[in-house]
Amino acid sequence: MKRQYRYLSSIIFSLLLTSCVSQILQEKAPTFSNEISFIDPTPDFKKMKNGIYPSWKNSKSGNVISIVSDCNEQQVISMTSLYQLILDSVEQGQAVKQEAIVFQGKPATFYVTEGFLEGQPIRVHSLALKRKNCGYLSSLSGRPDKLSLDEGSFNRFNESLKFE
Repeated sequence: MKRQYRYLSSIIFSLLLTSCVSQILQEKAPTFSNEISFIDPTPDFKKMKNGIYPSWKNSKSGNVISIVSDCNEQQVISMTSLYQLILDSVEQGQAVKQEAIVFQGKPATFYVTEGFLEGQPIRVHSLALKRKNCGYLSSLSGRPDKLSLDEGSFNRFNESLKFE
């Protein structure tokens, strides 16, 4: 159990690494968008306390649901650049599936990524979307054999997303 926690915490740490890079480059530190609201995942998921981006871990399956935002009024955000956050956080990461979809009436991209984290296999389902000047990346990550246990919770979480 402790190993699973370390394993999935590393995913979140990698996603949050961008905030450290921003400080080194003396850019404005990232913040989570105030233009989005959502309902926390099912009670099996407990909110993780680390980081500026919301994330929840299922103590039974070890899977993690998280959402990242990137808002920039001066630059157009691409879904590919959002997805790069996942690829950069997974060792030997490769896109297994990339599908253009319509999400709440607007274009979005659904990705499935496989790779390794600390030598252990990992699969990530992610949804990249843009609203106004913000990009969002919602993801469900965990061991490939456990991920399907929480796909319903991930879908319900995504359906709860509301934008100003």
